[in-house]
Amino acid sequence: MGFASKDWTHLAFRLNRDRSQWFVPPGSRPLTPNRQASTIKALLSAFFLVALRPLVAAETSPILVGTVNPRVVCSSDPAETYALYLPPGFSTNRHWPILYFFDPFARGQTAAEVLKTAAAKYGYIVAASNNSKNGPMGGSREAAIAMWDDTHARLPVDPHRRCVAGLSGGARVAVSVALSCGDCVAGVIADAAGFPPGATPPHPMRFAFFGTMGDADPNYPEFVRLRRDLDKADAKYRIRIFEGSHGWAPPEAWMEALNWMDIQAMACGDLPRDNSRITATLHEILRLVSLSAFRSSAY
Repeated sequence: MGFASKDWTHLAFRLNRDRSQWFVPPGSRPLTPNRQASTIKALLSAFFLVALRPLVAAETSPILVGTVNPRVVCSSDPAETYALYLPPGFSTNRHWPILYFFDPFARGQTAAEVLKTAAAKYGYIVAASNNSKNGPMGGSREAAIAMWDDTHARLPVDPHRRCVAGLSGGARVAVSVALSCGDCVAGVIADAAGFPPGATPPHPMRFAFFGTMGDADPNYPEFVRLRRDLDKADAKYRIRIFEGSHGWAPPEAWMEALNWMDIQAMACGDLPRDNSRITATLHEILRLVSLSAFRSSAY
């Protein structure tokens, strides 16, 4: 179940670095070897003093529990940051489930604020990228790798209860992560969009899928087709429709999503079975199905 950056070598970009050229300006005195060494040493000292200052500040800033930390710098790549939420009661004495989030406009703090109530109730860590955004140059792959590596280095993440989620184009990023890394992800929560273009649910599908969509969302027909594909793949899934257009699902939908992921964890033996919670969840699902059927018959 382990996962590292090397598993994503087919996703990551290779970064080319230009080599610096040392030269002597016209009309100036050539540097002797000793003076050259002293000059280089002084320049490097000044460079690292300036370059490392924000990194040191980031590392010494405390990460607070029970509130959204808007900007955590990834140790492997300081250009990558994410918003981090640690649920009340968090400690390093146990492993915790985690939800990685991708927003289409790199609004990590906004996403973490939306998710924190559900995450607090069910005890989830939330890590939401401040870099990943829509488009071919959106940097989603680099953001996902850096955020994944940094959270695993900092936090006691439960390797069996890692979920990815996203809004709109970010939902497609979340599905792409789950499709690309084998069995490293337990579940996907997709809001307002589904699978990436050209991708379909594999058989077998190794992750659970919770999709939520507004009944007036232009992407609604996509979920109608996706439901058929998920049935063909014998996938563990749930589709949750809410009243509204394209955008954030209501808070209760995120509550249902994390609760449903916990029920799947119970089914797999990754979370102790809670029969009363399972029964209450089933009754709530049946209530929502009945309500949906009533609304449909009213039109």
